[in-house]
Amino acid sequence: MKKVLIFYAAYGGGHLSAARSIKEYLEDNYKDIEVNLVDCMKYVNKTVEKITTTAYNEMAKNIPWAWGKIYAKAREWPYCTY
Repeated sequence: MKKVLIFYAAYGGGHLSAARSIKEYLEDNYKDIEVNLVDCMKYVNKTVEKITTTAYNEMAKNIPWAWGKIYAKAREWPYCTY
């Protein structure tokens, strides 16, 4: 049995939804596999988790254009392949 961990951050619902979709695909297409989802933010400092979660939610809700700029900049990162 092969084991797969999928790490995600529970900011909003999109990351968890994407992680669940990947898990479902793997389980449907590879029978000898065990897939577990891990919210990586649960393993960081609680203060950091609270600050980053609040910042993400507030930015996405109140100034989405700023989040769009951050997202676009992240895509320019040299190791980004999507």
